[in-house]
Amino acid sequence: MMRRLTRIAFILLAFMVALITGTYYTQAPLIRTAHHLLVNGALIIGMIWLWRRGGLPRHPLTLPTLAAIGVWLLASALAIDPRVSLENAWFPIAHALIALILIALVQRGRATLIVETQFMLAVVVALFGLVHLGSWYFGWGIAPSTDVGWAEVTALAPLPIIAPQVYMPLGVSTWLAAYTAPLALLAFAYGMVGRRGVRVGFFVLAGMLTIVLLATGSRGGLIALAVGAVAWVGLQIARTTRVGGDAQARRVWIGVGAAIAAVAVVGVLVIGRNVERFTGDALRLNLWRGAIAIGADRPILGVGVGMFGRAYREAREPYGVHDNRLGTAHNAYLNTFAETGLIGLGVMLLGGAAIVIAGWRRWRAFDDSQPGGRAARLRWMGAAAALIGFGAQSMVDTFISPPLALLTVALVVLVTADTLKHDNPSLNRAWRDRAARWGAMALAGGVGAAAIGLWASDSAYADFREAGSLAEVEAIAARDPQLDLYTLQIADLRGRAGDPDADTRYADALERAPTWDMGWINRAALAEARGDDASALDYLDRARAIDRFNGATVHWARIAESTVTADDQTIIAAYFLYFDGANLPFSTFWWETPLRRAAVEALTDGWLPANADLAYRVLRVHDPDRLNQIVGMATAKPEAARSAGDWWVIGEDSMQTGDIPGAMIAFTEAMRLDRRNGDYAAARARARIVTDPTDPLIEVDLKLAELLGTRYESVNAIRASIAPDEESRRRLLANAVPPLVIDQNFEGVSYGGRVVGFTPFESMREPGLGAPLLQPWVDLAASYESAGDMEAAAGVRRAIAGRVR
Repeated sequence: MMRRLTRIAFILLAFMVALITGTYYTQAPLIRTAHHLLVNGALIIGMIWLWRRGGLPRHPLTLPTLAAIGVWLLASALAIDPRVSLENAWFPIAHALIALILIALVQRGRATLIVETQFMLAVVVALFGLVHLGSWYFGWGIAPSTDVGWAEVTALAPLPIIAPQVYMPLGVSTWLAAYTAPLALLAFAYGMVGRRGVRVGFFVLAGMLTIVLLATGSRGGLIALAVGAVAWVGLQIARTTRVGGDAQARRVWIGVGAAIAAVAVVGVLVIGRNVERFTGDALRLNLWRGAIAIGADRPILGVGVGMFGRAYREAREPYGVHDNRLGTAHNAYLNTFAETGLIGLGVMLLGGAAIVIAGWRRWRAFDDSQPGGRAARLRWMGAAAALIGFGAQSMVDTFISPPLALLTVALVVLVTADTLKHDNPSLNRAWRDRAARWGAMALAGGVGAAAIGLWASDSAYADFREAGSLAEVEAIAARDPQLDLYTLQIADLRGRAGDPDADTRYADALERAPTWDMGWINRAALAEARGDDASALDYLDRARAIDRFNGATVHWARIAESTVTADDQTIIAAYFLYFDGANLPFSTFWWETPLRRAAVEALTDGWLPANADLAYRVLRVHDPDRLNQIVGMATAKPEAARSAGDWWVIGEDSMQTGDIPGAMIAFTEAMRLDRRNGDYAAARARARIVTDPTDPLIEVDLKLAELLGTRYESVNAIRASIAPDEESRRRLLANAVPPLVIDQNFEGVSYGGRVVGFTPFESMREPGLGAPLLQPWVDLAASYESAGDMEAAAGVRRAIAGRVR
């Protein structure tokens, strides 16, 4: 009975830690605290259990694991931000201690518990992934943005145009791919040796996991699956050679391996054809270069555990291809070098060597002639292949989240650990070794100390999220003075309150966090307000070098233009650089000065050969006299030479002249040439409404537009034009303007997943959305006003004022 309760508790704990608290660790302070409590509590119990049963396991990985813990602690203590790095180091240390506990479980004959638990988690993950896939296709609305499914638009798109990229339940598609690929291999291996009913179950699970993997659209996951499968074939060839198998069998296995590799290469190339992948590849290359530069700058112990994201903001090339959400190098080996230096990389290689040696010994010990020998060998091959595949994917990604780290730990343990033969006196003496026993107790004490520190930190952060005043934030900062995030928030709040010492506060905060781009922007606002334009330009220059899409570029150009600090071409180039982030110039701000107009004209002129529709949309706001020129350029081309943008321009012009059949033809041609552009489907829906507002294909077009995504058309605004009643119309108009997204990536990456949501001061707000995108709210305010609801109308106008500059 006790053994059964222990098994149930183990499985429930694994489920909570891997799929709940570990996956959604950064979503809420309560989940963060729960994860720390669960893991620390389990580790203390596990270390005491080891102490009572002889101490740390006698295993080739024990010393490398302890060495890694020492390196992580030392690198964090000497990190660029020791406070945050030590907190980040808790994750790998916790996972390393879990590995020691799992090794001891296997040595005591509990490998089945680990395998069963991992497969139970795999079933849950596979089911969630399939539900997400079903919701994506059928529109069940279970996953976010799946209220509309591809099954609802088969009249226009018999097959889905874009990949699903499922991510439930792990939250990120690449994480899900990394989780399902090795488990598909492991399930397949276990299916090969199970009884008939069990075998079918494992094969079904392997199939489910493979479907989910393919639905993620991850090239890395496909690489992991292929490399793991080829590794399995290689092990089979090695085994055939070892037992003296015939040459024909080896040739068959070689052919199978070559076929798997060929299919994988084709799949990776097909997925990589998507233009979005090119940007991702450039981003990944920049991350790798950054990791090398960071490691070269601090080659001994690196910048500290979990500090790559912060260090990369300083090391990366200004104005390059960046993604501020990323906190790792997308290469586990380069990430290790950047964060823990050559010493950390050496310990990693030592651990890898220990895995290879221990795994090879186990491989050599298998004897198919013994009862269960073949089954044990095939299961081991599945675990080894899965681990090799995961290692290959780690060359293009870095997986540090608890579910993936725990999966890695489980695979390593299954490959390297085996049941101890307790009749061996030398081993029994090792279990009684005093150092091994007290080493376990010392680790338990260390975990207890970490638990106390994390509890204090979590409590302060939970209060910080609820803080509503400067005084409350200052009190929280006094409880956790080493966490610089609170210092940044105090500087921000004092600056907004007009504190005369605000600039000094910002100077101190930025010395602690030099890549706080919003801090530089707001310090520039203070400088501009006091007439210090030179300092404002300097601060904005610092901010735009960190992130060219944070608004600093446009304000640097604005101040440089008003003070004639730079030449015209430099200012125009700065304005133009702002557009590179898909920030289209619809706001009246862009037509207020000659240099801004010159930047807009340079942008629209550059679009005209291939993106006439974008030029048309911008000039319709600022310079409608040029629209006939754009239409003339599009219609002058032979039909076969027209781009999708040309056809949209022709369709839009036809709408204006009342030629609705011609507009339908033109929009349909635009959709045919660019099947992934939801704006074209929305435009055709507008044309259908003019012809027949009850046409059922209107909604099909709008659903297709939602599935593809729109940037310049508003699906809800179009629906509002045919709403059955005013209340429905108002609801649609209220949701017809793109939401305001507050960038929380700087603090999330730099401070262990904590977020604040820093925003620019009023004078440094980015140019607004402009009339085309805000028109639905203008109509909504008019609707309330006509109904006599002046309070609601005023509220809508305040919302408009917050999005206009």
